[in-house]
Amino acid sequence: MAAQPKLLQQTILDGGIRAVNFFNGRLLTGEDLTREQTARRVADRRLGIALGDGVAWGLEVQKIEHPLGTAVKVEAGLAINRKGQTLHLPNAIEVLLSDRSAPKVDITRSFNDCNLKSGSISASPGIYLLTISPDEANEGHARSQSLDEGTVQCNSDALVEAVQIRMLPLQVELDAAAQADNDRLRNAVAWQCFDLDSMANFMIDPLRMPAKLSDPLQVLAGKPYTACDVPLALVRITTKIEFVDLWSVRRRPTPRGCSGSFAYPLEERRRAEGEAMFLQFQAQLATMTSSSGDVRGLVANKKFVQLPAAGILPMPGDSAGDVAAIASFFAGCTVRGPAFIEGARLETLLRDSYSYPPIDPNSGELIWLYWVRENRQAIDYKITPTPRACLVFTSGHMPYQADARLDVAKWDYANTPIDR
Repeated sequence: MAAQPKLLQQTILDGGIRAVNFFNGRLLTGEDLTREQTARRVADRRLGIALGDGVAWGLEVQKIEHPLGTAVKVEAGLAINRKGQTLHLPNAIEVLLSDRSAPKVDITRSFNDCNLKSGSISASPGIYLLTISPDEANEGHARSQSLDEGTVQCNSDALVEAVQIRMLPLQVELDAAAQADNDRLRNAVAWQCFDLDSMANFMIDPLRMPAKLSDPLQVLAGKPYTACDVPLALVRITTKIEFVDLWSVRRRPTPRGCSGSFAYPLEERRRAEGEAMFLQFQAQLATMTSSSGDVRGLVANKKFVQLPAAGILPMPGDSAGDVAAIASFFAGCTVRGPAFIEGARLETLLRDSYSYPPIDPNSGELIWLYWVRENRQAIDYKITPTPRACLVFTSGHMPYQADARLDVAKWDYANTPIDR
């Protein structure tokens, strides 16, 4: 039987939040107060869903040395999962990855739809996803009217809405080159966590995109990865922690305000993913150049399976070193430049790059190279403190940023017009 249509201004009770109606003389029970707490939680979750899932702030993960085994440190922070639950870690904690806590005794749970028990038990060699998820525990002892309080069930003083850190194994596909090189492996795994399939499908057939964006982590992690989890980082473990990669899986909260075939280009989630592509590359590059200070000796198409649509490279800062670093890093790539751009264009350039597809360093497609005028000028004039030299690269699909604009250019840091 078809449902009867609603009338204008008719009260629609379906899905309404049912709170307890308090009045003088009402007999209140424990169940009534639980209903009131549940109504509050439902309202909070709806607000969380509207704000969007992701890491609001903090919750950075880093590997640490610990006498008891393989461990990481998780900073304080706040996240929202896909169910709208807020997950708050008030203080930094150290988490052992070599074992899992003892099984919990069943209790009356407000998070009863997130009773998470599965996950990795030991840190055997592999690639893992670290998540933060909701948990709950009883705390304290409440007085009751019973003559024998030992017979009273559920007489704990508080029900604590808490969190737990979980570790889920990932099933990733790696070629021989990635398996032989830890840097390339890190990059290859990261790009499997980005939704490149939706990007390719949109360019091929924009009118037949699915109404819901795909989540690669649901494929890579399988059923143990649920809507209760908020991804924090990827971890590779051999005999030790090889790397911790945040931005391959970490995303800022983004509302899901669009649906239908054009959800992919219009969803704010797409821009958040482009932002994560940039930040993942910069974080990995910082690790790879921590000892040398610049990209000399690195070759893009050997260390990276993909590059973001724009990136910033640390450079030696002298003419001979810069030429050598560019030739080494972009060996086998088609590049043009570097030309000068004003620093006023840099922020817009980076923000615009989040909407462009990544660069395949083996494709032969054009890559633009730029010096930032303020950066080079400060180095040339030996301004104290001397800034680190940097080179900006962008996809050839992005508009050229160094058009000659003599009315705003500086002497010795201007460009001549080019044929394109």
